[in-house]
Amino acid sequence: MEKENNNFKIITIILLAIIVILLVFVIMLYLNSLKTNNNSSMQEPTNANQQVNENVSSNNTDVQNSQNNNLSNEQNNSNQNNNYISSQEALQIVLKSLNITEDNIRDLSNELDYKYGKNVYEIDFDYQNYEYEYYVDAITGEILKSFKERD
Repeated sequence: MEKENNNFKIITIILLAIIVILLVFVIMLYLNSLKTNNNSSMQEPTNANQQVNENVSSNNTDVQNSQNNNLSNEQNNSNQNNNYISSQEALQIVLKSLNITEDNIRDLSNELDYKYGKNVYEIDFDYQNYEYEYYVDAITGEILKSFKERD
């Protein structure tokens, strides 16, 4: 009888340990899904010393169509409700500051994100062996930060 009692205690402890492990696993999955869905976790560019401070001439003729040229229709409709400039307007602000046209850039990515305590467009593209990264205020159109690195 005592042996059966000990076996019951061992089985109970093992079952409780399994339940605790499963609970920890479920909590970790939940926290990971929250982290994945959090759009404000955009990483800082790696080298802030490469901030763009020059205008570039527009003699590059390498053109590549970009799948990420505009935000989705859903985001654009949302932007209109919040008085945001469009992603295309944000891109034009950046291109004008560099004195280049959209035909001269390649690998364009233009996404609405939350950074620096506000909604911004993160605009990335390649131009003349450099990678450019810009953050444009989605309401005012002000260029908040810009980076340039050798490709």
